[in-house]
Amino acid sequence: MQMSLSFSEGEKEFFKVYLELLKKYHKEPQKLNIFVELKALDFGIENLQEVLEKFNEFLRRYLFFKSKRQELEEILPVSSDIVPVLEEYPYFVAYEAVKTYPSKGEYKGFKLRGDFLLAGAKDGKIRIWKVINNSLRFLKELGNESEGFPKYELQDNYLFYSVGNELKVYYLPSGKVVASVDIGQPAEALNLENGKVYLYKKISNIAIKQQVSVADGIIVFGPADPILPTQIESGEIDMTAIGQKLIKAKDGKIFLFEGAKRVEGVSFVLINKFDFGYPINDLLIYNDTIIIAPSGTVPAVSDFKGNIVAELSIPLSHSYRIRRHPKRELIAISHNQNLISIWNMENFQPVKILESYFIDVLGLDFSPDGKYLVASGEGRDINIWDTESWEMVKDLDLPTEGIMAVKFSPDGNILAAGTSEGTIYLIDTQSWEVVKELHSHTDMVSDLLFVDNNKLVSASWDGKALLWNLETGEVEKVLQDTDARVWKLALSEDGKYIAIADWEGLVLSYSTEKWKEEAKFADKSGVSAVAFGENHLVIGRKDGTLELIELQAKEEKGQKIVEISAQPSEKAVGVSPFKGNLLAYTEKNKIAVWDSEGEKVFTAKVEGKLSEVENLKEPQLTVEVLPETYLIETDGYFYGAKGWENYIQILKGLEIVENKEEFLKEITKPELLEKL
Repeated sequence: MQMSLSFSEGEKEFFKVYLELLKKYHKEPQKLNIFVELKALDFGIENLQEVLEKFNEFLRRYLFFKSKRQELEEILPVSSDIVPVLEEYPYFVAYEAVKTYPSKGEYKGFKLRGDFLLAGAKDGKIRIWKVINNSLRFLKELGNESEGFPKYELQDNYLFYSVGNELKVYYLPSGKVVASVDIGQPAEALNLENGKVYLYKKISNIAIKQQVSVADGIIVFGPADPILPTQIESGEIDMTAIGQKLIKAKDGKIFLFEGAKRVEGVSFVLINKFDFGYPINDLLIYNDTIIIAPSGTVPAVSDFKGNIVAELSIPLSHSYRIRRHPKRELIAISHNQNLISIWNMENFQPVKILESYFIDVLGLDFSPDGKYLVASGEGRDINIWDTESWEMVKDLDLPTEGIMAVKFSPDGNILAAGTSEGTIYLIDTQSWEVVKELHSHTDMVSDLLFVDNNKLVSASWDGKALLWNLETGEVEKVLQDTDARVWKLALSEDGKYIAIADWEGLVLSYSTEKWKEEAKFADKSGVSAVAFGENHLVIGRKDGTLELIELQAKEEKGQKIVEISAQPSEKAVGVSPFKGNLLAYTEKNKIAVWDSEGEKVFTAKVEGKLSEVENLKEPQLTVEVLPETYLIETDGYFYGAKGWENYIQILKGLEIVENKEEFLKEITKPELLEKL
């Protein structure tokens, strides 16, 4: 785990005091805040909120990453006795591993409050979705399991919730109860009016309407006003719109209607072709320009019409690779004479010239966090520079000479290196040691790219482009097998398309979802460079020709309907080993079998309930069968067949953590299979 937070000596001392205050006042948040502010003055802490966020991020990681607590205890003075305090403190927002779908429920309606859609189900629980880009993504569920629909309302970050005689208030980001009270009888409704929450109750033949709020951990009631029972308003609706989409509750379910048109893939349309005049070795689409790394002249910047808008003047005759810094307006270009040039793209001026250990720098890549630049060439070395100081911080020595391609994985944990004789080395970026070798190519590996953290594509002069499964170290699919040298690869910015180019002039584009061929571009001149931009693909050829292709969305008429309340899983009521495989029988009378690689190999629907079953036992753990996979869960740990990770998300309060690989490693427990 990479812990990027750093603390001064003063902050470390203040952290000790902060922990003691948490332990003493975590049930009295107002007192806690007052004493923290007073102590901050004593320690001279000026940017208190910034420091507290650093402390809380550290504590979030300490709470979630149980396997890393000893490592974290070396950074700040903390021990496990803080864990129950953080779990009780209602305003401490922890990392949560939750499913991407709600449990099964029956709904009458919902409430749309700001960026959140809330729906109370007949089982007493509230399901919460977040509106993201005019679509809905499930977040979490809160409340007690009970019979009957709950009453609920959201005000700012507080969820008011009532089942039976109890009224609770949850702090939504943490999902913890801030306050609760017995209201003497069941509530009829909770509703938000003019920014205030009102509680409705019936008393004999009349009803009362009473404002409720929460302050300092206490639920505060305003005056009770008598109203007619017909004036009770729940605030629930059964239909509303977000953008051009319709949300509707019907037959106990909640649906999202997508609208009149939907995008069904893209078309690759050639829109321009022009002659640069020199052989092209690499390309990079940068905003609305194309950066060209050629042989025989200096690197240049062209617009999409072929007009040269700038030259990156450097007294060298060959440029090989171009890479963009992921965080700053910088690019790196590798050259002959062992040099790498760094350029500021805001003014097209050089920032730094780096000297490598190679005559020709043929491999080049930035780490995803932008911290490192790596380069390789005809030797056995991989040079590594720090991008702040531009000092070489490491030189890796690999077993094979000729490192022709280098590429970081999206999470930065692996550096792949392709060699002149066909071996691919996988290097752990924590230890900088080779952890795995991939063997299949019989000639030079000319290019590499990651589709995701477990999928690597390699191009080789042996005429093949291969898709590797890094977990198994095996070739998962042969994407291309030709007599021509496969030379360059490119991945679209959304990861949905890959371009594969060969030396005989052919470029093939595939979708990465189904690995289906989407487009083909052929010419007599060999392809020496390919690159994707946001909506474009550019091809560079040996004869200096550039081809600009636009990715145009295919729109089809017709309404798409998605049930957002759907649960894509069934509970497994029995599991059993079956000839080395795993057999599961679900509550809906389905049988499914997975092989030892986690692939579903058989599924069947059983008509009528099974009355006698051999070798089938009640699972000791929660097991759900999902489309093409299954999921095992217990005590916050998960495991399953191939693809189960897609059904787990990591929350930081109300935000979804998009880069979840680090967190999944912590909660993945293969031993759960043994318990089955």
